[in-house]
Amino acid sequence: MAIAGIEGLAQGFMQGMAIKRQNDRQDVLDAQNLERFGMDKERFATQQAASAFELQNAQTNAANAAIDRTRALGIQKKGDEFEANLGRILGAGTPEGELMELEKVHQASGVKGAFARDPKTGGLAKSADGKFQWVNEGGTTESVTLEDSIGRYIAKVDPKGEFTRKRTQQDELAKEEREAKRSDAIAKRDHKYAVNRLYVADSITDGNEKPEKETPLSAADFKSFFGEDYEIGTDANGLPKMGNRINRALQNRFLTWASVNKRKATMSVYQDWVANDPAAQSLASPNKDKNSGNVVTWLKSRNISDEISAAEAIKELRAKKWTDEQINAAFDELGL
Repeated sequence: MAIAGIEGLAQGFMQGMAIKRQNDRQDVLDAQNLERFGMDKERFATQQAASAFELQNAQTNAANAAIDRTRALGIQKKGDEFEANLGRILGAGTPEGELMELEKVHQASGVKGAFARDPKTGGLAKSADGKFQWVNEGGTTESVTLEDSIGRYIAKVDPKGEFTRKRTQQDELAKEEREAKRSDAIAKRDHKYAVNRLYVADSITDGNEKPEKETPLSAADFKSFFGEDYEIGTDANGLPKMGNRINRALQNRFLTWASVNKRKATMSVYQDWVANDPAAQSLASPNKDKNSGNVVTWLKSRNISDEISAAEAIKELRAKKWTDEQINAAFDELGL
């Protein structure tokens, strides 16, 4: 009995210890579960707050987007109306028409006022300096130009200067058109002058106009007719340096020919000599002067002051085998 009692007591102790360990373990598990539950609860609350913030943010963005869209639509509508109004104004065709269209735009937007009318014509009143009168609601008036009136409207509706860009484009196109017309007019004028100049020369040659009395050739004439270039050395760059001198042999030949024919040394005599003396043909050759600069120098020495003297010069240049185109170029360079 004693042994059995001890065994029972031991078993009871062991069972009690096992139950205690089990309870302790359960307490630990309960504490862990409680802590996990607290963390889950806190995490859930954080997630809920984040979701609420995201929802609020999304709602705010949606509201802002709606406001932006409304503003964009308003700006687009305003821009469309501005484009339409501006198109009607600039498409009116005349300054008065543009201002009358502008007046309609102002009145449609609630502006009180109008441009003054001419009681005789019914059109817009215009002062001597080209300005118009804007009459305000109270009766006060203001002198304005077309540019000022449209510019103020644009500054009010389109402050970024879109109108300025478009107007500048129109001005540039108008300027190009004016320059093209001016170039055509200048070309026609120059052509007319060239034709008239050659016509006068031909008329004198044909005897339809009486030339002035010829004067003897001057020293400058002799230098121009009988001058020849020759090399006198080289310049600092090693290029030929040219001088000019009178070919005395040819000059004396001309004077002898004129004396034999009992004629004075004049322009017409020189031309006849060039046409008849083989020794003078080199003077009439177009290869003697390759550029119009020599012709210009010759024309300067002629002291051309009227159509008669110009005709004489043209006749002589033609005798030297210069073309009408070359002659005109030289005259144009001198502004004759």
